[in-house]
Amino acid sequence: MKKCVLSAFMAVCACGCFAQNLIVNGDFTKVTHTALYPECRPNGGKVSLFTEELTWNKCGKLEVDKIITKKDGKEVVNAGVWIGGNVSRNGGFTVKPDTTYRFSIEIKGNAASARIAAMEWTTDAMWTGVTTLKSTVGEIKVQKDWTVYKGTFKTDAKAKRAALFLQLWWDTQYGPQRYKVGDYILFDNVKVEEEKNTLDAPAAAPQAEIKVKTVKAAATAMAAQSPAIDGRLDEASGQTDGMPLVVVLHGYGGKALGDGLRFIELADLHGFAVCWPQGAEDGTGHSCWNVGYPFQAGYRIDDTAYLRRLVRQLQKNFGVSRRNVFLTGMSNGGEMCYKMAAEHPETFSAIASIAGLTLVSMSTDYRRPVPFMEVHGTDDSVSAWCGDPENQGGWGAYLSVPAALSHIISANRCVGETISEIPSEHKRVILHRFTGGLPAFKNGSPADVLLYEVLGGEHSWSDRYIPTCDLVWDFFSGYLR
Repeated sequence: MKKCVLSAFMAVCACGCFAQNLIVNGDFTKVTHTALYPECRPNGGKVSLFTEELTWNKCGKLEVDKIITKKDGKEVVNAGVWIGGNVSRNGGFTVKPDTTYRFSIEIKGNAASARIAAMEWTTDAMWTGVTTLKSTVGEIKVQKDWTVYKGTFKTDAKAKRAALFLQLWWDTQYGPQRYKVGDYILFDNVKVEEEKNTLDAPAAAPQAEIKVKTVKAAATAMAAQSPAIDGRLDEASGQTDGMPLVVVLHGYGGKALGDGLRFIELADLHGFAVCWPQGAEDGTGHSCWNVGYPFQAGYRIDDTAYLRRLVRQLQKNFGVSRRNVFLTGMSNGGEMCYKMAAEHPETFSAIASIAGLTLVSMSTDYRRPVPFMEVHGTDDSVSAWCGDPENQGGWGAYLSVPAALSHIISANRCVGETISEIPSEHKRVILHRFTGGLPAFKNGSPADVLLYEVLGGEHSWSDRYIPTCDLVWDFFSGYLR
């Protein structure tokens, strides 16, 4: 599953209004039934599990599958879904009578409009004692981008169960048909809780909050860092407009926001946006980036294309800079750094690999100057400093770190090298700086290559010894335009 977290940390929104969510699988990450059963039940139309192409985000989908023509010739569309239903085979979650419930749901799609309401049952059966309850949101105009809607509904005096209700409905006796077969809405991150006195008053109208889909596996990690952050961006603030963008890639089997969290503070301090994509799972169930490991043979995901699409989408939707985009990653993410530098150097202004390597099977034909940085421990037992020409480690044959960088140094036409020992803790760190090459862009600074050699360092970000993320941003900031 591939998703992303974008955080500007100067325009984030607070979350945490929901104490106990009555929707068990509201983010759909643990849903296995393609029709979303048992927590979602169709009430006309087609209901299914949907995976977005760009972010690989899982969500629910409600689709118009037919238009009914009545005897009088009028057309009716009725597609609906109840959300919430693990407590009973008949659907719905247990509620209290005469009680107000607060909800939040994210929706987008191509349907003209949709209705947000609630269903209520006063019996234990599915089709008896059921009524529709109005919500404070009601009918919405469906947006093309993910939009959060928040509101409330109140149960009646004899209520036993309830469910959130989404509906696409129209009868042409009231006007021209609004829908066609195939029109749909997507829905995600559904939350319902009993309203407490401490909560703010419900919104009288939909709250439009356009957002990048968060990495659900990483949302907990982000919340642990700061309970007031859920990774959402307030588009209305406009604070992402023109911001530099840093993309951070995790290692093999890792997850977004698993490392490099220092970038959160740096983004706030220096005013740039950070994106943590989530790699898809390979055949062994490990999240990864497709760089051509032998065991990735037959693995068809093109992650170079994915990263380029991701950057374009963030530029289009959030206005981040089209000129100042940077890439960093650790281990498997570091390998992607080398791969992107060789195959698509135009995508990123500068690149920094952490404990990365260059497979023999990867291209070393660097077509243009690429400012490049590598941080690597000499005792790295996973991505060996001296390389692995015989593939003893199982990752595939790969070059030594100096040999891998020599191709970039040559392509950049660097003519000088300075060697210095930098301040560090516990380990000695030697900085090799290759300079005097071609400019990274027209009238820009020369495309330098930096190698931080961590003597005795293991396979890690090396941030126990040096401020790795700070050094990465210092390097990137030298290539801002």
